[in-house]
Amino acid sequence: MSKKIALLSLYAFLLMPLFLSCQNTADTNTSTPTLDSELELKMRKDYQQYLIAIDGSPENWKLEDIGVQWYYGNYSGCEVVYMWCATLPYTLMIRNVEIAGYTIVFGTGQEAYAYRNSEFYTIKEAYDAKLISKNDVYNIGMKLNSDFAERNPKPKFGCG
Repeated sequence: MSKKIALLSLYAFLLMPLFLSCQNTADTNTSTPTLDSELELKMRKDYQQYLIAIDGSPENWKLEDIGVQWYYGNYSGCEVVYMWCATLPYTLMIRNVEIAGYTIVFGTGQEAYAYRNSEFYTIKEAYDAKLISKNDVYNIGMKLNSDFAERNPKPKFGCG
């Protein structure tokens, strides 16, 4: 009988990380991911087209004035980035955006984008379109705001 208890205890011990990983999948990786140069060029060209579509003036948006300012990684197939354009006016206006029950603070008047299939979405638009999950929103918030965890409750995500 004690061998069975010992064996069951060993199985429970070995399976515990699997069960715990289902409860909380918040990203603790703080390293900066790298962006492939080909993808970066494609994003710059697509952002140029995105800006042209907004105002209809291709002469305002030169490719050499457009870049990926910060890259935060891939979340559910979306690349999360801050794009930069020399001819866009930026403000220092701080904005709080509610997404999936979390508050993400944007301090430049511009939001980060989720980029997928040559399209740019704000993080809120990507979440609302179900391109990214609530778990992704939390993990993106952790990357974007150094005090995100202090302002937002630690999530408990289920498996699946």
